[in-house]
Amino acid sequence: DIICKLIDGAEDFYGIIFCQTKSLVVDLTEYLQKRGFSVDCLHGDMNQAGRERTMMAFRDRRVKVLVCTDVASRGLDVKDVTHVVNYSIPREFDIYVHRIGRTARGGSAGLAMSLVTPSQRGLIRRIEELTNARVTEGKIPKRKDIAFKKVSAALTKFDAQEFHARAVEALSEKWRERLEGMDKLEIVGRLLSMQFKDLFSERDPAQNERLRDSRPKMDDRGSPRSSDRGRGPRREEGRGDSRGDSRGGASSSSRPRRESPTDKPRRGRDDTRRR
Repeated sequence: DIICKLIDGAEDFYGIIFCQTKSLVVDLTEYLQKRGFSVDCLHGDMNQAGRERTMMAFRDRRVKVLVCTDVASRGLDVKDVTHVVNYSIPREFDIYVHRIGRTARGGSAGLAMSLVTPSQRGLIRRIEELTNARVTEGKIPKRKDIAFKKVSAALTKFDAQEFHARAVEALSEKWRERLEGMDKLEIVGRLLSMQFKDLFSERDPAQNERLRDSRPKMDDRGSPRSSDRGRGPRREEGRGDSRGDSRGGASSSSRPRRESPTDKPRRGRDDTRRR
């Protein structure tokens, strides 16, 4: 999801994403394709014909995003690459230099980004020491900002439509009846949410976090933990519960449990069978 935001948040993303393993390359490529991005991949198990087809599509910009491993990236020479992303940050210094060198070639500008977990910050400090350059910590674009940018860009396409009159003629009676009760903003909003479904249908991470925090945490038996039991609706005083004392509505978990014969320690399989 972060990769999708980085691609959508860029002005013109024409870049390479590096992963450590072939399986990660394949998984990430499939995910991005399902999200609607123009993406293909390179890895060591591809034959020469497949590699050449992929590289030709990338050079012609029919593919805007290339996901690859370090093995497949050797000999990769493409001009005007705007972005390089280290999806998996390498531990070898020469590999890092080789990766980021795929952009900003021939005097042109470029941007190299690395996705880093808290435990990998030491690698960043080491890279800064070896390259004698400062790595700037960036911010992941918010979904709201990306949506504003895409909707603003859609206005240019909206103004350029020449055949909208023909589309109106194709509207059925059901279409006309449905649109009659809507205002203009609702119609435009519905059309934009159809075109940019991923931007408007998913929650932001903060919303997901709030939802997780609001749910009661369960113990191993599937019951709410003791710290969460007071969050639910209270039982009325004097009402009985099918599992507890009818005088106070207390649950059975708060009452002393009687020991049954089966609770005694078992001495062995043979002894259990005799009982």
